[in-house]
Amino acid sequence: MIGMGSIGRATLPLLDRHIAFDKSRAIALDPLSERKQYADEYGIAFQQVELTPENYVEILTPLLTNGEGQGFCVNLSVDTGSVDIMRLCRELNVLYIDTVVEPWPGLYYNQAIDNADRTNQFLRSQAVAERRRSPGGTTAVSCCGANPGMVSWFVKDALVRLNDEMGLGLETPAPADRDGWSRYMQSVGVKGIHIAERDTQRVTNPKPVDTFWNTWSVDGFISEGLQPAELGWGTHEKWMPENARRFADPESPAIYLESPGAETR
Repeated sequence: MIGMGSIGRATLPLLDRHIAFDKSRAIALDPLSERKQYADEYGIAFQQVELTPENYVEILTPLLTNGEGQGFCVNLSVDTGSVDIMRLCRELNVLYIDTVVEPWPGLYYNQAIDNADRTNQFLRSQAVAERRRSPGGTTAVSCCGANPGMVSWFVKDALVRLNDEMGLGLETPAPADRDGWSRYMQSVGVKGIHIAERDTQRVTNPKPVDTFWNTWSVDGFISEGLQPAELGWGTHEKWMPENARRFADPESPAIYLESPGAETR
């Protein structure tokens, strides 16, 4: 497991509860020594190390290939090159899963590169390019956390329910049929999807009026605030904001703005 932050600490007990694995061969990696206590609690090894473009192959290869059976890399960290680690795992015949496509440090605020190349859409296109480069092979699942990830399953379920309630009689597409789901959504009449996440955290002192508190990932909030704002843009959209730009890929489902997310109103 790469990363023992809030997601890693929440995932470890779920693995312990639902998946049978040899704890003597499990290890958690994190650059902060104080997070060793969480690995100790569940009886797995801990290595204090920060993965970098220069050392990730040397560090991960022996850990993922040690002993019999197939290795499994669970990447739950920020500032790790997801596509690079995914490619390494596939070369080693190691299973891989992550919650988001992460770049190595520096991309989000690098003003020397084009804004389009600092977007989430660009990062995801790199993961798609890796699949096209080497189709088949060892399974690697990307962007499969809560959001992105589970929310896509919920959206598909909601579309099927809409079809049933409206009596349209549409045939449900196969899970991986992206074009089929696009046409299914169009036939149901859906033009936009807004996903709201309910925050159940409570504090002693209520939030003051006109004050914004970030209760999400600190790293995620800062990085996406520095990135260009991105919007899903459907085929029914006939206009764009003045500072909006399209991606070079004509099949891209999104546009981006020439302004950081934190400054967008």
